[in-house]
Amino acid sequence: MKKGFTLIELLVVVLIIGILAAIALPQYQVAVLKARYMQAVSLGSALRQAQDIYYMANGKYSVDLRNLDISVPVPSDCTISPTGAYMACPDFACVVYDEWENAEKFGTVYCALRKEGSPYLYYDASPRWKEKRYCQVSLSAPEYELAKKVCISSGGVYEKTIYNSEYYLLP
Repeated sequence: MKKGFTLIELLVVVLIIGILAAIALPQYQVAVLKARYMQAVSLGSALRQAQDIYYMANGKYSVDLRNLDISVPVPSDCTISPTGAYMACPDFACVVYDEWENAEKFGTVYCALRKEGSPYLYYDASPRWKEKRYCQVSLSAPEYELAKKVCISSGGVYEKTIYNSEYYLLP
């Protein structure tokens, strides 16, 4: 009697591995994007706290990252705008104000993951939301479904749609 595997046995093993890979890959993609998003949450929360400290000391919010009492590491492929209002990287950006609102009043802080220069998954912790924190997904994002899964797996609960974004309230 010869020892070894038959072709059918090898095909069954390959089929099982293929099925497991097909199930695991989408979960892996969510896990990787969620890890990147949690970095945005961490930096956004630190910026929000630094904005609050700046407000208590100066009576207004800062519109310049460089004024905040926080050390923001800037990777070599990132730049801080001349006004200090935002830090832009190829796949990530943080902003301390919205150009369309009164920055001194609202003190907006958000960090966003970007793909090909377009933001699609945001962490928004602005005072305008009355101490709420949101995971925000752009409806026009190429990775909309994946970004939505990240918001939900982060504990986000759908609350509203404004303009071109869905807002998920974070715990």
